[in-house]
Amino acid sequence: MSLLRVVQGFLLATIISIPLAIVLTASHRMRTLSSGMIEFFRHVPPLALLPLLILWLGIGESSKIAIVFLATVYPIFLNALMGFSEVDRKLVEMAHQYGLSKKQIFLHVTIPYAIPYIISGLRIGLGYSWRSLIGAEMIAASSGIGYWILDAQTMARSDIVIVGIIVIGLCGIISDALFKWITNRMLSRYMTGGDVYGS
Repeated sequence: MSLLRVVQGFLLATIISIPLAIVLTASHRMRTLSSGMIEFFRHVPPLALLPLLILWLGIGESSKIAIVFLATVYPIFLNALMGFSEVDRKLVEMAHQYGLSKKQIFLHVTIPYAIPYIISGLRIGLGYSWRSLIGAEMIAASSGIGYWILDAQTMARSDIVIVGIIVIGLCGIISDALFKWITNRMLSRYMTGGDVYGS
């Protein structure tokens, strides 16, 4: 259940944050208008919103997925925004000189340049998703690793708590390794030497 919640929240954050970063990069006015709200919610811990999420969404799966989404969306969004915004102007000017259209420049210049930033944001977000989910499961859940650890604590079963901590760490290591493998396979053609992470 914990893995399913992480995957759903992480994918939802990815689907929303990257297109939003593209839109705000293209529209300076929208970026200026939304900057205050983005900065405000960026500094609010997702778990601080859990009472409201439970009131609005109930104690079912939606509130846990929402916590994962809120913890994950900002590192992905901010890194993607940085990647799209800081494209080397010389590369863009050169692309214009060769007669590339705006769409071609975006596909062949902007996206390859932004990929390392996006990958960094996704990896950070993936780590945050596990941390936030375990906290949410300890507060309001009847299943998952966080609930398992909290239930063991009430029964004074430190062995189960330790196993739960080990499981969380292993899940994080495995998910990060799997993420690196997938991104290397998919994106190596954009990177020198064929390795996105340089390892």
